Amino acid sequence: MTDDKLKNIKKQVEYYFSDKNLERDAFFHNKISADKEGWVDLGCILNCNKIKELTEDQEDIIKALEGSTEVEIDKGGIRRIGNKPLPKLTLKSKAKEESKADDEKDSGSISERDYKNPKIIAFKTETESSEKPSWRDMEKDLQAEYPTLKLLYSRMEDKKGQIAISSHHTDNEAVDKLLAGVVKSAGFEYTFSIPDEDELKKFWENHGSHYEMVTKQKIRRMKKRKHDDNTKGDGGKRVKTDDGEHVKEKSYFIAGATYANINKVKSKAKAIMNVKENGQKLEGYEEEFMKAIIKHHAKHDEKMKDFTHFIVDEHPSFQNTR
Repeated sequence: MTDDKLKNIKKQVEYYFSDKNLERDAFFHNKISADKEGWVDLGCILNCNKIKELTEDQEDIIKALEGSTEVEIDKGGIRRIGNKPLPKLTLKSKAKEESKADDEKDSGSISERDYKNPKIIAFKTETESSEKPSWRDMEKDLQAEYPTLKLLYSRMEDKKGQIAISSHHTDNEAVDKLLAGVVKSAGFEYTFSIPDEDELKKFWENHGSHYEMVTKQKIRRMKKRKHDDNTKGDGGKRVKTDDGEHVKEKSYFIAGATYANINKVKSKAKAIMNVKENGQKLEGYEEEFMKAIIKHHAKHDEKMKDFTHFIVDEHPSFQNTR
């Protein structure tokens, strides 16, 4: 490792942890906030593209940062000297990262970019009820009332929680209306507020990893749907019909997800029932999934007449069937 490369490594790592970068870099801001002592794993640094261009060996990073007055290394991680307090995250985008076309035009649909630097909004309900409030119900009714907000994530515990919305082309009028009003859902009334800096830091410390896990799953599903859409027509797997003709296997879009074939749909339905005890009620996504399946039935209207809820149980006429 040459001295020049070591100097470049030092310069780049110190920049990652600098006030200038952390004022607008949500990724590193959240990584540092996630640890009470401010440590970021060396492996995270090695995964940065600019560091990859210089080295793949963490020993080079350790050597490069010897004597640094900006960062310190210990416990297999790096942090700002003395766990220096973080600057306030302003979420200002770098001009080079956004083209004029992106600024001027937005399709309204959620893209991978929306999951970066989200806007966190806190909510709570003080409604007294014997029922337990559902974040799924709240999320569904919130999205129906505010369709222009790109809702990315939500969580709730003990009648309070947070949602994440896209900070890209945000409908600020809708946000102001949300903060000033009340969202009614399944008998509960929810109010919303902007968390202060300490509350925001606590959210990322306690739930940042959950946000990353959930959003990665959503991005994978989004990419799969896009891929499935792009392969419609001549592409896709082909199956043989009873007449001996080879045709493209039909895919199904059910409750927000694409299933490659009917067997995948059946497997999902069985998986839902297998985790339920007899007499247990289906709620939230599981209920929406079953409703979406029944829509494909020829007697949909008859089956859903006077519908109230689904219960998993043994079939009254066929033994060992649920």
